[in-house]
Amino acid sequence: TCLFIKLDCGVRIWLFEDTLLQLCLCLTDIPCCLRLVVRHLPEAFKNLSMTSTCSHVLVAGELKQCIEENDLDRFLYFTVRYKNADKLKIAEDYFTLTNQVLTGDITRIASRDVADMLAASWKYYLDVKATFIHDSFKSKTVRRGIELSLMSSPDEWIDLRKAYAGLYKEDMEQVIRKVCPQNTITTRILIAWIAYRRTPRNNTTEDIASLYAAATGERPASESQASVVEKKAKKGSKGGQAIGPDWDLILKMIGTSTPQEWSRIYSGFEKRYSTSLCSILKPHLNQADYNAFELASNVLCDIVQGIACLLHIYVVAKDAVGVMGLISMYCDKCNNLRLEYQKFGDLRSDLARVLSPTALHACLVLLQVPGQP
Repeated sequence: TCLFIKLDCGVRIWLFEDTLLQLCLCLTDIPCCLRLVVRHLPEAFKNLSMTSTCSHVLVAGELKQCIEENDLDRFLYFTVRYKNADKLKIAEDYFTLTNQVLTGDITRIASRDVADMLAASWKYYLDVKATFIHDSFKSKTVRRGIELSLMSSPDEWIDLRKAYAGLYKEDMEQVIRKVCPQNTITTRILIAWIAYRRTPRNNTTEDIASLYAAATGERPASESQASVVEKKAKKGSKGGQAIGPDWDLILKMIGTSTPQEWSRIYSGFEKRYSTSLCSILKPHLNQADYNAFELASNVLCDIVQGIACLLHIYVVAKDAVGVMGLISMYCDKCNNLRLEYQKFGDLRSDLARVLSPTALHACLVLLQVPGQP
């Protein structure tokens, strides 16, 4: 039983079945794809997808070995190393090689909570996200569905709605409007968010001054008064016309600013007034509304910054399911999460307050937090 392989460069190689995976290992770093012509191979190899690269086949074999040898750490390594699109192909090849579903076999080497987290990471990302959101809306954790919806970019939102409709035969936007509490700050943020009507205003300096005035309840008429507002801020004065935040202006700005402009506004605000926008607004918000506003602000600045923010929200709420669900979806999308999280706390110690030791170990590996403290 042998395999004939023809490389794009024209080189032809004959090899026996038992050296297939070793060959793949040698060729993993070669950029050219292999065109496999199978002659007299066992059925498992005949059925391998012709779109699979050698590395996908190799990893499928490696995962089979991980499960057979009960090597969870090695399995975690492959989970975080590959992007979702690659993992879907690897999972297909795993089924071809073993006639077993990878996400089912994970339960052989991991506790239930860790197995659920890993299984989610090896499924189609948007299906997993849609499922989390659906389950949240159908339960008493609507906030989790709102928070995950705020983690979506315009392009992702379109595909997420398709995934949700495909799974549950409902329009996700209509579900949001139905289940979310009416006229709350959180719902107003989310409705503006999913409208995705963002255009540049090209006036960051004036936007910062207007946002400060709206947040503090002051009403400077123009940019010329920004310096006066700034002096009052540094003295700790709330101003003579403090009447509470102007939520219409604030929510319009966060709902219509482009990510690039909001990032400049948000960081420029803190630099000018020596305090963050969220800090000024916090006394005027309940916890749920504050979480939504803080999350939206951070996601607009940078998605990894947003992931760190939401992870911290789940830690504070001691929401282990939320923590592990978030890590399952984003562990392969945020290599520098540990650094981004520093503004909220220490990632290792914060997770230790919420997770069991086995779940903590798995999450730290997936988030690439080095070594033991």
